Amino acid sequence: MIKRLFGAAAAALLVVGVAYAVESGLSQGSEVPTIHIDAFNDNRGQFCVTCEAGRKPAVVAFVTQCNDETKALLSALDKAYTDNREKKLFAGVVILGNGDCATALKSYVETNKLAVPTAHVAATTDEIKKWKLNDEAASTTFFITGHKVQANAANLAAGKVAEHVGQILG
Repeated sequence: MIKRLFGAAAAALLVVGVAYAVESGLSQGSEVPTIHIDAFNDNRGQFCVTCEAGRKPAVVAFVTQCNDETKALLSALDKAYTDNREKKLFAGVVILGNGDCATALKSYVETNKLAVPTAHVAATTDEIKKWKLNDEAASTTFFITGHKVQANAANLAAGKVAEHVGQILG
């Protein structure tokens, strides 16, 4: 009887945890809006990530929290970007917010010489609002083909990046 009670309690906690999972961003099939960035880790100046990608597969990630998971995600996005250039994968990362966290993420990108174009945007702009990001998400990553969201994930684990990139590359 006690085992059943503990089992029921554990199942209830699992359901509650799932109910509070963070969702963020445009839904699958949505048309992607423009997002202009001026990447601090390249010298090309301001450009539109989604326009530059055109009909090519693209990954766009918005990050807000500086933790080990976010840093691992940045490294995985960079690896996917550099490993798939010949397949015309395009990518962009936007660090959102101000303060120590944003500074630490910028430093991580620079120190690790990440090639994925990365920009820092201090305040939420009208362009960013169109992506429908949840402020509670540490990151929101979009996988795009033909200007449509194929998948989007809040707090995506770094180990899942290659799988999603493989899906949009075909």
